[in-house]
Amino acid sequence: MLVDIGRVDAEVRRDPARLAAYKLAVEARTPFPTGTRFRLRGPWGADDATITGFDTWNGRIVATVATSPRVDSLAKKVEPLPATAQLVDSASEALTDTACVRGPLPPPLEERIKVVRDSLEQVLRLGEQPTYERLLKSLKSRTTMAAGCFPGGRAIVVATLWAGEYEWVREQVVLVDSTGALAPLRLRDYRFRGHEALYALDGDGDGIDDLATRGYGPFLGGTSVLRIVDGKKPKDPRRLERMATGFAWESR
Repeated sequence: MLVDIGRVDAEVRRDPARLAAYKLAVEARTPFPTGTRFRLRGPWGADDATITGFDTWNGRIVATVATSPRVDSLAKKVEPLPATAQLVDSASEALTDTACVRGPLPPPLEERIKVVRDSLEQVLRLGEQPTYERLLKSLKSRTTMAAGCFPGGRAIVVATLWAGEYEWVREQVVLVDSTGALAPLRLRDYRFRGHEALYALDGDGDGIDDLATRGYGPFLGGTSVLRIVDGKKPKDPRRLERMATGFAWESR
């Protein structure tokens, strides 16, 4: 596991002397020195992690950490494995989520979600289309789902229709409750226009699941953890808002 702490615009890995100088510079200027303790929260539960050094990964300044064997094992098998990292003062006991049984879903609900996924994609494809022929030829779609213990729901379905390098995007998100009923969710995630649902996790330790996603925009992307919040007005739909983000990338 790595903790994303910033961006580096220079190539520092090819030259050993430059890499060594980079690590010294990061250690001298970082607000999170070696020995800083974080609380990692992911789909497995929560574990402590301690910064052991610094490195670079895909254009990001990252801290290397020592954490529990179960988290190390998951990081080797699950790609990507977004988790939130919260500063803590002292060591705390590792936690495994037991109150929420995230899966498998009951067969009737699984069948219902399959229908919902197909329906959302069909609605998007029958709706507004790109104006330019170049974009129309590159039209693609993706529908993903994450099961969890969300406030008022058992699963979130994200349907995305996009063209080009996410220059044109249409997206629909719904919350599905245990009976199969749907509730729309608005999604606000800054530069990311399209999203891929990865899994549920309790990102802030409040006992309510949040949504880990991979977000995309024009020639860029990254991982985000989104929480469900109520609308500003009683009749407004609930929305997904960014709790944390990291490991962004650009492709030009």
